[in-house]
Amino acid sequence: MNATIEELIARHRVGDDRVSAQGIGELEALNKATQALHDAPITPGMTPVDTGLASKDREKARTTTTPLLIEQGTVIERVRQAAFTYLIGVEADLLRGHVVPDTIAIGRDFVDATLAEIAPDALIALKSAQERCADGDSEALSHATTSCRRAIKALADALYPPSEPVVDDHGNLRVMDDERYRNRLIEYVRSNRGKSTHADLLASNIAGLGTRFKSLDDLASKGVHAEIRLAEAESCITWTYMLAADLLRISEEASHA
Repeated sequence: MNATIEELIARHRVGDDRVSAQGIGELEALNKATQALHDAPITPGMTPVDTGLASKDREKARTTTTPLLIEQGTVIERVRQAAFTYLIGVEADLLRGHVVPDTIAIGRDFVDATLAEIAPDALIALKSAQERCADGDSEALSHATTSCRRAIKALADALYPPSEPVVDDHGNLRVMDDERYRNRLIEYVRSNRGKSTHADLLASNIAGLGTRFKSLDDLASKGVHAEIRLAEAESCITWTYMLAADLLRISEEASHA
C-alpha cells in the first residue's frame, strides 16, 4: 500500500478495526454536535421526579457520547499534528532561506503583527530566538530555545495573567500562578470555548494541547542542560510560532464573539 495512504488511514483510525470516513470539516462539526449533546443541561422548573428521570437520561446519553468525543478528538488531533509537522518542515525551509508558500508568510506576519499589539515582550523574545539561531554556535542555539520559552510565557501573561486557582473539567484544582504559564494557557483555551472555533478545536483534546506545550518546554530545557542542534533550535522556533498562531486566533475570534 502507498505510504501516504497508510498514513492517512492511521490518522483516521478509530479503535482497532474502524476508520473514520468523514472529512476533517465534517468530523469537527460532528464533534461539536456531540459535545453539545454531552453538555446539554437539564431543563429547569421540572418536578423533582421529572428532574430525577431527566438526570438519569442525561447520564445514559453521556455514557454514549463520552467515548465518541474521545474517538473524534483523537482523530482531529492526529490530523492537526500531521499538519503541524508539515508546517514545521516548511518553516524550517524558510529559516534556511528557501522559497515559502505565501500562506506561511502570511501566518508569520499575522503572529508578528498581533504580538506587537498585545504581547510585545513575546515578539521581542521570538525575534531574539531567530537572531540567535542565525548565529549558529552552540551557546547561541541554547539562547534561542530559551527565548522561545520566554515568548510563550510572555504571551500567557498577556492572554491569561496569573490568578486564583481554578477547577478544570475533571474537578481538579489547577494552580494559575506566574510559574504555571502552561496551566494558564490551557485554561485560556478552555474558557473561550463557544467564542472561537480555534478554542473549540483545541479544547476538544486538551491532553494533546498539553503535550504540545510540554514538548516545547522539553526542547527549550534541553538547550540549558545539553548541546542543542541547529535543527532542534529551528523546530523550537517553529513550534513557538505555531502555538502562538493558534492562541492569537482565539484572541482574535473571541474579541468579535
